[in-house]
Amino acid sequence: MYKILLVDDEILVREAIRDKIKWEELGFTLVGDCENGKEAIQFLQKQPVDVVLTDIYMPYIDGLSLSRHILEEHSEIAVIILSGHSDFEYAREALKYNVVEYILKPVTAKELSAVLTKMKGTLDEKHQEKERFSQLTETSRIYKRNENYILSKILSNLIKGSIDVATALRDLSDLDIQIKGECYRVAIIEIEDGERFDSEDEEKRKRDKASESYAITNIAGEIIGRNQLGTAFRDAENLINLLFYSEQVEDFNALVSQTCQQILFEVNRASEEIKLAIGIGTCVKTLEELHHSYNQACDGLSYLQLKKDDVIIDMEQILRSKKEHQTLLAIDYLYKNYSNCDLTLKDVCEHLGMSASYFSSIFKKDTGTTFLKYLNHIRMEKAMKLLRETDLRNYEIAEKVGFSDPHYFTIAFKKMTGETPQKYGRENQGDQ
Repeated sequence: MYKILLVDDEILVREAIRDKIKWEELGFTLVGDCENGKEAIQFLQKQPVDVVLTDIYMPYIDGLSLSRHILEEHSEIAVIILSGHSDFEYAREALKYNVVEYILKPVTAKELSAVLTKMKGTLDEKHQEKERFSQLTETSRIYKRNENYILSKILSNLIKGSIDVATALRDLSDLDIQIKGECYRVAIIEIEDGERFDSEDEEKRKRDKASESYAITNIAGEIIGRNQLGTAFRDAENLINLLFYSEQVEDFNALVSQTCQQILFEVNRASEEIKLAIGIGTCVKTLEELHHSYNQACDGLSYLQLKKDDVIIDMEQILRSKKEHQTLLAIDYLYKNYSNCDLTLKDVCEHLGMSASYFSSIFKKDTGTTFLKYLNHIRMEKAMKLLRETDLRNYEIAEKVGFSDPHYFTIAFKKMTGETPQKYGRENQGDQ
């Protein structure tokens, strides 16, 4: 039923219209009647209607002024004017305010019923059009969401090196996306857990973090797009991945670093509660090498988990200056040799040309942890990645991450994660 409001200063007219029209049969409900435009405006502030049936000449606020108000404040409401004035100027004025019908008094119940029947047909058409538009909007939204999911999947596989580059480019081309440059870098943004995520409802906690990840991805994507440096997308773990690429090699690394700083600034300005960690991989020249930049960005995040006072780590800058920084040189050596089950503190010290006591001192000072704990942290991170992304057996993963004894690997893994490798693999298998 469509809701209709009657406005006329003559009580006998209001009563006659109210009593003689078979409202429900015509598809309407008379929700009220008012003496003048002032009362009608107050009524509309409290209760929405679909149609206003009003006289023109009334005290305080007349029908034309009421029609103007409805056009300005309630443009979705249709207006029918009942008037004793046949002057064309009144009708022309009414047209300015989108009045749909102008009926001269006196009007019979039959004539008014015919007008209302016509009005119902118009309202039905508008309602159907609105429904169609709503369905199209929902279809478009679902399509866009699916397209974004497919795009994120392709780009995620591309930066990890788990898809052939030619295949990835073909799939991206199907989405009208071209990725081409003379230089490429990957950065990863991780949202740090905080009190705002402390909830006994695990599903709610995940939804809240996913919502923040979505918002930050939009901020990052807008900034990167504005700087014409690449694209941003989320992965299945709500990490925000930034794929930078450019035809201009000069100043590329500086622009990437500045863009990450800009993203951090904008997110902090939006919410001081959100804390981010950003790992930036080194520059590579081809898409086939992109996974190296991605892995270094991951390593940078792992390092930031130990260096709590840092927010952004640029591996390009670190590797460029590592000869002057023995701790970072040692970390680089550990990432390259963690799979060696015979790796010892002595090996690292010989590689660096340092004494064990001096190395242990500066390593603990710079990282906040011991050499052995740091090495185990790297090994566990790599083990979790293999458990998520491969079907390797427990003993095979243990060997790949530097444990000669699978039983000891299981003990160390559970101590760090609280779960056995088998349970972790079952719960997280396929998370890319």
